[in-house]
Amino acid sequence: MRTPEGRSQVLREVTRQGLARNVAAVEESTGWQIYRAVLAIAQSDALGEDTRALREGLGKIEERFLDRMSEVFTQLASAFHRVMVPGITARDLAVVAAAIVEGVVEHQRLVDPEIGRTRAIQLPCDAEQSWNLPAIAIYSQFVLLTTETGQPD
Repeated sequence: MRTPEGRSQVLREVTRQGLARNVAAVEESTGWQIYRAVLAIAQSDALGEDTRALREGLGKIEERFLDRMSEVFTQLASAFHRVMVPGITARDLAVVAAAIVEGVVEHQRLVDPEIGRTRAIQLPCDAEQSWNLPAIAIYSQFVLLTTETGQPD
């Protein structure tokens, strides 16, 4: 963690391991499956007048989740001596990360059960390791949308 290269290596490892756990947890979560089903009902207007109240409730849940994820990205940026590039916020990263994980898990359920699984991948900057696609995508987005400060915040 004392050099940019060392921080990058640790960031890759944190992302690689964290997203492997996260994708598995989302995939297995009954709560997430119920949330997605309720979201589909809210988007369909199936409840008529009550749909608005359902959407408001779901919106509050989503806001709390994004607030927590924004804090995670803020803490990661600080720990790895990075700041958001101008025009990008930690909340932007939270939205992108959530969309990536949710999209891959839904695709995995509907189309290709293997798409979110970890597999041996060699990134140009590292030795071959077990990665999943969301980890690679979120690592890439984090590195692209933040910049190294060289010193702790």
